[in-house]
Amino acid sequence: MTANDDSVYRRIFRHSIALSWHHRELWPLAAMAGMLTTGTIMHDLWRTGRLAQAIFAGGWPLVWPPADFAIRYLRQAALLTDWRVLTASVLIFFGVILGILLFFIASQHAVFKALHRRIKHDHVSSFEELWLDVLHPRTGSLLLVNLFGKVLLLNFLLVSGILIARLNPLNIIDSLAGIIFSLATVIIAFGIAGMTILTVTRMSADGESLRTGAGRAWQLLKQHTVIVVEWNSVLFAMQVFALGAYVISVALAAKLIAFPILAFTATNLTAALAANVILAGVFILYTLGLAGFVVTTTYASWVLLDDELSKTPHTSRFAEHFKQLRKK
Repeated sequence: MTANDDSVYRRIFRHSIALSWHHRELWPLAAMAGMLTTGTIMHDLWRTGRLAQAIFAGGWPLVWPPADFAIRYLRQAALLTDWRVLTASVLIFFGVILGILLFFIASQHAVFKALHRRIKHDHVSSFEELWLDVLHPRTGSLLLVNLFGKVLLLNFLLVSGILIARLNPLNIIDSLAGIIFSLATVIIAFGIAGMTILTVTRMSADGESLRTGAGRAWQLLKQHTVIVVEWNSVLFAMQVFALGAYVISVALAAKLIAFPILAFTATNLTAALAANVILAGVFILYTLGLAGFVVTTTYASWVLLDDELSKTPHTSRFAEHFKQLRKK
């Protein structure tokens, strides 16, 4: 942003955090949406990077261990089971997977729509409105956008990985080229993720069609490429901080609370079982709550940034600092 707009990033970030905190009813849907959909840049890169690594290594367990179990089960079933039973099993398996994906996508749509109502119209969504948003027929188009973004990001990381793997780390020139190319890979990956989430924002929040949403998101990305990359960098840092805080808080809670309770109830089987169930429930609720807060904050920030860039032309802070250096 320009020198006069240095506070815009800070204002959007604070506003998105406040929205997320005041709308805790969105956290369960946001937590589910963040599991498989696009939007949380750290999770996107980590998950897609693991998938690329698994393709290189040829091992599904690196991506999703249940997938490896399902593949081995189907191979074994093909040798022992009647083809009709096997066909039904495969259809049921992929039907369940598709149903889960559609529900996660629908959750993403509902969260974006609720945030859009709050930001643009100062309207708090009711439970009935959220439920209708989950059942919205646009879910199929949003699934295509999310899958296309992930496939595009995956192929880009695969090609980049192949090129980087060909460099010799013992050679100084190759090492420098590897560092530069890795940095460029991250920047382009941020751009791809930004394009995907802007399209989802347009389709979910503004109710645009796939073609219109993707076209307007592409125009916005072309006009404000550096800003989108910068904002993804901000969100990436926020999500890394949240992950670090989560790990530290869980470790401290385990040492100061969980372990003493388990040690105290170890001599009583009923008490020990109850303590394990309660502690596991608290851990799950805390994990889902934090995930929901982070995802809701991220989605709110994209709605706010999209609204800001659509209304007012801006220059990225990087470009502004570069101009100041040239003047000096």
